[in-house]
Amino acid sequence: ASLHAELCCLLSDMLRAIRSSSSGSDSSSDSSSDAVSWREAALTLLFVVTLFLYLFTVADMYYTTKYFHFPLESFSTTVLVFIMFQLPVVLWLTRQRSLS
Repeated sequence: ASLHAELCCLLSDMLRAIRSSSSGSDSSSDSSSDAVSWREAALTLLFVVTLFLYLFTVADMYYTTKYFHFPLESFSTTVLVFIMFQLPVVLWLTRQRSLS
């Protein structure tokens, strides 16, 4: 969960950097359009890697929970982990969006 939160923050920062660099650059220049394309490709690659890591983590948690833990234990851990890791990230992303 911590890895997922860190990658979401990284993705948000990279998206903001792309938006700020593309709005301030001249679109008639070929080098700036290549740089934006490179940045967009990097963002896409980062998103794909984040998605795969997230899916692998979810699959691992599912099978671990299914075969090695009691249902109440799994449910309470899910709620606690959301409060500890995901809620701060959601609040941070919401605050960043309102600032931009």
